[in-house]
Amino acid sequence: MVERFFRDITSELLRGGVFISVSELVKTIGEYVAHHNKESKPFIWTKSARDILQKIIRADGRLSSKQNATPHQMRAPVRGVPRIAAPETGR
Repeated sequence: MVERFFRDITSELLRGGVFISVSELVKTIGEYVAHHNKESKPFIWTKSARDILQKIIRADGRLSSKQNATPHQMRAPVRGVPRIAAPETGR
């Protein structure tokens, strides 16, 4: 949720904004936060801790298998370009 908030403040307020001083920037961010907090809602977890941990374990397994793969196995094929096979290792 924190990352989402910083994404929103960056895209809605900071990116493309022009601030002539640090104090103006701080004031603008303060106003944004005050406005955001007027209609704040608590974050409610909808998944159990067990479901979240199982998802993390699955993701870790996928990442581990990709880290152990050779580089040519990880690259997505480019449409219309044949995949080049890895050289034989003689095993």
